[in-house]
Amino acid sequence: MSFDAANKPWFQPPSWIFGPVWFFLYATMLFSIVVAWNDREKIPAEIFVLFGFQLALNLIWASFFDESDYFMSFLIIIGMVAFSIAYVVLIYPYNSTAAYLLVPYVLWISFATIINGWYYLEG
Repeated sequence: MSFDAANKPWFQPPSWIFGPVWFFLYATMLFSIVVAWNDREKIPAEIFVLFGFQLALNLIWASFFDESDYFMSFLIIIGMVAFSIAYVVLIYPYNSTAAYLLVPYVLWISFATIINGWYYLEG
């Protein structure tokens, strides 16, 4: 991931934290979708589609997060937050465990949205 270190926000965590945090977040995302999939007969398919959209955006976000594409990465991460919140809210009545497992991810990407916004506005 490339970013403009000269405009780094004061509240951005140190680089070494990202690997362990993302490992944890991908694990909770995996557990969330597996738990939900085990109840798939009672969960509308559209909820799984929301999860797929947020995951697809997650996978492409890093390729846009650099000095030339902060605006695009900002739009992508806003979509990640929106689809993730929609997934949590909509899956909760069917499987609260699946919803709770995604809360750390929603919190982290919400924080990352603020960081991305900083780079966009300062860049």
